[in-house]
Amino acid sequence: MNNRNIIGVTLLVAALLAPSLAFADGEFEGPYAGFKVGNGSLKSNGSILSGPFNETANSALFGGIVGTRSNLGNGLIVGVEFDGNYYSEGSDWRYGGSAIAGLEMGNNGFLYGRVGYGKLNQPGEDLKGLILGGGYEHVLSDSMNIRFDYQNIGYTDFDFADNVVNNTGHEFTGALIFKF
Repeated sequence: MNNRNIIGVTLLVAALLAPSLAFADGEFEGPYAGFKVGNGSLKSNGSILSGPFNETANSALFGGIVGTRSNLGNGLIVGVEFDGNYYSEGSDWRYGGSAIAGLEMGNNGFLYGRVGYGKLNQPGEDLKGLILGGGYEHVLSDSMNIRFDYQNIGYTDFDFADNVVNNTGHEFTGALIFKF
């Protein structure tokens, strides 16, 4: 399944669930779990013995999410979240944890930012780095939300034999979140 199909399926599910918006209660606190699909890329550049190096690898990704949030009042929501992703290209895994903070937008929306730490398991040396990102989550029903999220992962440099390769990951995902 290519990335356009994955995004299309996510949007179709959102459209089918849209009628439930009238019954949404605007809750963004407590434990939750979900699944996500999207596109991930790893951009690598630097210098190697043969000269400058610049490569981008794109992949469909499939993953899971677990977390919990609290409402601090005045629409301020904070929480922690753990996620894991499987990249179809290269069979790599990326997992991490993030602190999330944001504001409720009306009764049904949540606009948030995140900061955390992630690790990409790949052949050779694993990459680790700072996660920065954000997104928007919308209530579909008392127990289900839909989310669109972006994460930028600034991995540490990969050093070998007087050469340095810089790596940056980007993930664009859509998710269904189930509240408990």
